[in-house]
Amino acid sequence: MGAPVDGQGRRRQSRAGPASNLSGLLLLALALAGAPAEADTSLGTLTLHTDNDFYVSRRDRHYTSGLQLSWTSAADQTPDWMRRLALLPGHEPDARVHWALGLGQNIYTPAGVALRTRRYRDRPYAGWLYGSWGLARVSGAGLDAAMLHLGMVGKASLAEPTQEWLHGAMGMKPPRGWEKQLQNELGGALVLSRQRRLRRPPSEDRTGFELTAHGTVCLGNVFTYGGGGVGARWGKGLAGDFGHARISPGLPGASTFERRDSWAWAAHLGAEARLVARNLFLDGNTFAASARVPRRLFVADAEAGVSLTYRNARLTYALVVRSEEFDDQQGPDLFGTLSLAFIP
Repeated sequence: MGAPVDGQGRRRQSRAGPASNLSGLLLLALALAGAPAEADTSLGTLTLHTDNDFYVSRRDRHYTSGLQLSWTSAADQTPDWMRRLALLPGHEPDARVHWALGLGQNIYTPAGVALRTRRYRDRPYAGWLYGSWGLARVSGAGLDAAMLHLGMVGKASLAEPTQEWLHGAMGMKPPRGWEKQLQNELGGALVLSRQRRLRRPPSEDRTGFELTAHGTVCLGNVFTYGGGGVGARWGKGLAGDFGHARISPGLPGASTFERRDSWAWAAHLGAEARLVARNLFLDGNTFAASARVPRRLFVADAEAGVSLTYRNARLTYALVVRSEEFDDQQGPDLFGTLSLAFIP
């Protein structure tokens, strides 16, 4: 979440942070995967997802942290009214419908949060604490999803104490400037996405290649944008899922995956371009005076990562490059994304 303060020991501790997180989640995944892979019933999929620039650059910069805990139902646990809603406006014979709940927090800061002064105009401090509800329709041809996020921006997001606690726990300088964060505001966003397989992977448990295209529309006072992109995966056992889900905005994916009796793996590349009409974390509060910076209309993401699945656990790591989002931004942003999905 930032650069170390001082002392050789503290520097070594900070630099070990991402590796420790990755190895810890890997050990947890292996422990969870030790459970029997029974195929008769399922309680759904539990996913812990984190985005952080510290995984890459060891400093706070712009979209500095995203944390999301979500649960996605098994297909046979979806109520009939949700199933009917998800099957509109189309129906595929092999479609499976899932519903999901989530709780998340995003943190946004200027670059160098420990600095007393800024050398150029930078984005304001802001946080978003939100809950999510959504539906996903999964078939061999593709993935359709609708997700509603609703929560609070401003002090009510608890972003300030969260970052202060993390900096203290890691022996880093405290962040300065949170007194200028965005004001409290109810924030919502409805995200609709459609992903289609242009090239299907082999249905058998063999190594193969997958190519997809997707489109996304988001409406709300937090984000309003439209975008599209492509993705490619190469690996073993690709037919059982569509890759990991991301924290919005980002490429589409699904938390659901199939239990397995053997290892599966994938390497993926993806890109998305967005036309952005609203970003509250750059445009400032909707109905109150607040800090703001001139937002750019065009934003693009590029992502590369790997995933490993064994029995009822899947671990994913990816690196994301995001183009400049506002005027006077000095270079693109870079952050890592790490997620662990588990079928109880």
